[in-house]
Amino acid sequence: MRSSAVQFNHQFDRCRESLNSLNFSQAQVNFILGHSLASIYQDVLKQPMPDQLRGLVHQLERRISGDPGRDEPEASN
Repeated sequence: MRSSAVQFNHQFDRCRESLNSLNFSQAQVNFILGHSLASIYQDVLKQPMPDQLRGLVHQLERRISGDPGRDEPEASN
């Protein structure tokens, strides 16, 4: 039994060394994560943005662009 545990630990160490030797650029990591997240949440991405969230996005865009417009969301009729 003990030799199996030693063998497993040795294989685990080799696997960990292999993973540590992998080098990815930041662009590759961003691409992989972005693609993975998009595939997981594809149903959510297809849904329309809720009005309240859309208003908050517009506020943020105005602040980023330096537009001194209102900070409150547009009133819906």
